[in-house]
This record gives sequence, structure tokens and C-alpha cells, in this order.
Amino acid sequence: MGPSENCALLTQLEPHCAGLRREHRIEGIDAAIEASAVGLVILVWRNSPVEDMHAGRRGPDDAAMFATSTELQAAAAKALRKDNRAWGLLDFEDYLLDRDRPWPVTAGRNLQDLGYGHLGTYQRHVKEQINVLLGLTKHVCVEDPLATYLIPRAIMYGRFHKGMPGWDSSWTGSGCCFPTLGIVDGAIRTTVTKPFVTCRAGCRSKTSSVLFAPVRRACRTRCCSG
Repeated sequence: MGPSENCALLTQLEPHCAGLRREHRIEGIDAAIEASAVGLVILVWRNSPVEDMHAGRRGPDDAAMFATSTELQAAAAKALRKDNRAWGLLDFEDYLLDRDRPWPVTAGRNLQDLGYGHLGTYQRHVKEQINVLLGLTKHVCVEDPLATYLIPRAIMYGRFHKGMPGWDSSWTGSGCCFPTLGIVDGAIRTTVTKPFVTCRAGCRSKTSSVLFAPVRRACRTRCCSG
């Protein structure tokens, strides 16, 4: 789309985004940046050829996907806090495309290894999406074009991600259940991954995924319910 079409889109999205922010208690500049960072990670990284990597034998497992998306949210928020957001977005792009950076919970493996066979399509996707966002940073038709564009996406696909008001820090405290959001049969559902970890009481849970309502849930021995 050209600049005029983008202006029309942003102008239409702004009141919708404002309503969503009120409904989901995204209040103030810091909260808007944190939520925008969630949308940025979903747009540029999560909904990308990373899904094909994840489905492959060499790709990241569920636990690595959760841990990486959480790490990237912090990097995205840092990028959006820069005085020059365009430079921040380009720094975030470099971070995503760094083939030597170890991914969390992968025993030191990096993009070069985890993304084998998908590196070209992944790089094109990241650069295309960052270029779209770079174009939006030039708009003055709305107060915050990036927030207007990214926050609705964050609410749609990542309401319970780190950086959102629905995030519960106790998820990372127990380490037994990792929530991510996805679409199942046309509806938003929460997928909870139980990685092979040791919880506070020393139990170990095998890797599996289940769908359930977005409330806290203990591991199978119920040792982490406190």
C-alpha cells in the first residue's frame, strides 16, 4: 500500500485501537510500548517461517519458542523506546537475523542450525515486515502509528504474553506451564506447553501441549499450585 492508503488504514484503526486499550487496561506510554512490542514480535517473528522451523526436526521445540518470544519482547520494547524508532526497528531486525546468537532453551543452538532450510524465506519475511513498519514511522496522521498498528495485533494473538496486562509472572516462577496464543477452529485458544523441567518440588513433566482456558494450571503432581 502507498502512503495515502496507509493513512486511511491508520486513521480507521486509531479509534478501534483506543477502545481496545481501554478495554484491556493498556494505559500510559510504558504500557503502550510493552504491548506494541508484543505485536511487533508476533508480526515480524512469531507469524513467520519460524513456524516452519518449529515444525521441522531441527527447529526449536515448544519451550524454545516460548522462551525466545519472551526474550524478543524485551528486545522489541527496547527498540521501540529509542528516540529514533526507525533505528530501533533496524537494530531489532539485525537481532532477529543474527545467525550466531544462541536461542534460549536450545543448548546454545542458533538460527543457522535451527533454521536450516528456511533461512532465505525467514530473512525476506523479517525485512519485508520491518520495511512496512519503517514506512509507518513517517506518518503523522495519528499520534502513534506503530502503537495503532501493533496493539490490536497484540490483543488478538498475544493477550497473555509477557508485556500485556494479562501476563502472570507466576508462569515463569513455576516453570511448569508455558502459555502461548493461537487460532484453533477459527477461535483464539491458549496452548500450554509443559517442557521437561524441574519445578519447585523436584518433579519432572514431559513435553506436551494441551488447550485450556487461560488460567494458571499446575503440573501433573500439583506441586506448583501454590
